[in-house]
Amino acid sequence: MVGREIVPRVSRSSRPPGDPVLIVRNLQVANDQGALAVKGISFEVRAGEIFGIAGVEGNGQSELVQALAGLRPIRSGEISLNGAEIKHLTPLDLYRLGGAHIPEDRLRFGLALNFDLAENSILSRQREPAFSTRMGRLNWNAILSYARQLVERFNVLAPGLHTPVRSLSGGNQQRLLVGRELSKEPVLVIAVHPTRGLDIASTVYIRELLVQMRDEGKGVLLVSADLDEVLEISDRIAVMYEGQFIGSGKVEELSREEIGLMMGGITPKGRDESALASSPTSD
Repeated sequence: MVGREIVPRVSRSSRPPGDPVLIVRNLQVANDQGALAVKGISFEVRAGEIFGIAGVEGNGQSELVQALAGLRPIRSGEISLNGAEIKHLTPLDLYRLGGAHIPEDRLRFGLALNFDLAENSILSRQREPAFSTRMGRLNWNAILSYARQLVERFNVLAPGLHTPVRSLSGGNQQRLLVGRELSKEPVLVIAVHPTRGLDIASTVYIRELLVQMRDEGKGVLLVSADLDEVLEISDRIAVMYEGQFIGSGKVEELSREEIGLMMGGITPKGRDESALASSPTSD
């Protein structure tokens, strides 16, 4: 009747955030053509908060996240996770420092489609003692037990643990990916378009998981083109336009109209364009 799907709202209680887990200073990142896509932005993500980045796609969000996840080199600037400098680390190094990454393209960056569900459940973790023997071989009993727990905990619907991930629905692929990343017990979760293309049940479930991570004291960086999603579960929001943050604030301080203007490159009258996400708001 309203011309769009109505997604039930996810409840989010107010809570004071902790210390910064991710600090980004004056970050510059080039795109595939060599032009600057991220132009000197600075921000922090604190423990126990969801920091949302809104904006029309193509304004540098992909390059920003790829740089934070170790998938793209940075041109200049500083990135630290839990006090450790990470700008020259690999995605595996990032994971070992407590980072989890839910990528915007699960088929390109998140899952090995020809691998089965069990194999995908331990990607980036296959060398851990829990999943390998002293001889360096995979411990399949442990892997299958872990994959079974993952499937049950995150409601992944699949015929079996040896089912190729390619044959799963998009919602179940995303549940598997999200479950694998969140089960790493990260200190920081980078989630990019986490519910894109999913049904209502999967959308609500994954948003609830991100809020749960926040309530457990994790830092969550949410990048989404879905403004409703950003407004619903974020504590603070920054709007990205042409590689820069054009404005930011607590979610209750920004109206949908103001955010819409900023997404188009217009700073609403009375807002200080320099008061960006690098300066945490007081609680």
